[in-house]
Amino acid sequence: MKKFAIAAFALAAGLFATSRLHAQSTELRVTIPFHFIVSGKTLPAGTYRFYSVHSDTVIIQNIDGSAGALSHIAATEEPQPALQSILFDKYGDRYFLREIDSSTALLNGQLPVSKAEKQTQRMEASLPAEHVALALGE
Repeated sequence: MKKFAIAAFALAAGLFATSRLHAQSTELRVTIPFHFIVSGKTLPAGTYRFYSVHSDTVIIQNIDGSAGALSHIAATEEPQPALQSILFDKYGDRYFLREIDSSTALLNGQLPVSKAEKQTQRMEASLPAEHVALALGE
């Protein structure tokens, strides 16, 4: 019985360690020096956590807990270890979160174009969108 208890404890400890490693590998941090829009919601400049609870949803949360958003994410190509950035479409002084390029499969893909971005595209038709990339930190 004692051997069974020790084996069960070792198995549980191994599963706990594996789940913690998996959870850590699906979280990214980045400091964004400007306010930005995601899913129609404006978020202030700050340091954000990006994490996923399943394959098509990304949660973006300010590390101080004051702001956050939830968005769908459409997987793009396979993650590339060398690519570690988030991309924004910029129109005038408005930044829209567009894509996450990371080595983490659950956090690699494009975010949908929001109604606010479509409206801004129409209003700023004379200005082409600029693309701004920020490096990710883990």
